[in-house]
Amino acid sequence: FSTAMKEFRIKQFEEFIAQYALNGKKIIEIGTGRGEYLMLMNEFDIHASGIEYAPEAVEECLRQKLDVHEMYIDNPADKIEGAPFDAFFILNFFEHLPAPNSTLQSLYQNLDDDGIGLIEVPNFDMILKSNLFSEFISDHLFYFTKETLS
Repeated sequence: FSTAMKEFRIKQFEEFIAQYALNGKKIIEIGTGRGEYLMLMNEFDIHASGIEYAPEAVEECLRQKLDVHEMYIDNPADKIEGAPFDAFFILNFFEHLPAPNSTLQSLYQNLDDDGIGLIEVPNFDMILKSNLFSEFISDHLFYFTKETLS
């Protein structure tokens, strides 16, 4: 990804970690892909790990020495290795999930009682307001407004 995106993510992660006192804590990324964000998260004083469903992406993460497990969560009985976690993040992946509520319920079962999360999705209101119809992508199963995401 671009230098600007890298700088944005570093600042975003830094603020997230500081705001919720996550130094030294365990954070899980859901939908790690090839590990781009997980690598950035590992620059902080936390233990960052991830889960990813695509075997080839998991292999790439493991080659980069990232703590990633091949799995998909959508059942409250699903247990993520290393759980419970203090926090999670899902960046531009939540809109791809066929059962987002089930995934959140499963994730909840893998968090500490005071666990916190960061979910980022395309902003449907902005897409409509700005006529950004190129943002409609066939593998996006859902589009969220601020209200519907809440």
